[in-house]
Amino acid sequence: MAMSRLMQKRVAIRQAVAAEGSRPPERRQIRRWLDPIRRSITQIKRHDVDTVRGYAVTRLFHADNYGNVHEALEGFAFFIGRLVPGANVAPFSKLAKHLHSGVPVESTLIDNCASILHDIERAMIRIPRNVILDTARDTTIAIEFELLGLTK
Repeated sequence: MAMSRLMQKRVAIRQAVAAEGSRPPERRQIRRWLDPIRRSITQIKRHDVDTVRGYAVTRLFHADNYGNVHEALEGFAFFIGRLVPGANVAPFSKLAKHLHSGVPVESTLIDNCASILHDIERAMIRIPRNVILDTARDTTIAIEFELLGLTK
C-alpha cells in the first residue's frame, strides 16, 4: 500500500527528530550548559561570591532562584563522572567539601577546576545530545533517590 503525502511527511518528521537527537551539541550549547559552574568558579576565584545564610550560592541556569554552590559542584562532579568516565572530577568534589565545611580554598584547586572545565567541554562536543540529556536525567533521578535515602 502506498503512503499518502501526509504519512510521508510524518515519517520524514520522525526521522529528522531522531537524527537531531543523535547529533552532538554545538560548542555554544555546551558553554551555556557549563556556564553556571564556570561562573561560580570565576566568582570564587575573584572572591566575589553571593551568599545566603553563609553558604555560597549561584543563580541556576533554568530559573530565577539560587542554589548552593557546593551542592551544584557535587551534582556536577557526579554527572560528569557518569558522562565522561575518564574525566578527573576529584577537584570539584574537593572544592565542594571545602565550601560546605567552611575550609579556606586554595587558588590551585580553583585553577584545577577551571582547567578541567575546558577538557570537559572538549569531551562533551563528541557526545551525542540524546546521551547527554539521558545521562543528566538519570543523574538527577539517582541524586533524588540518594536524598530520599532509597539507595544502599
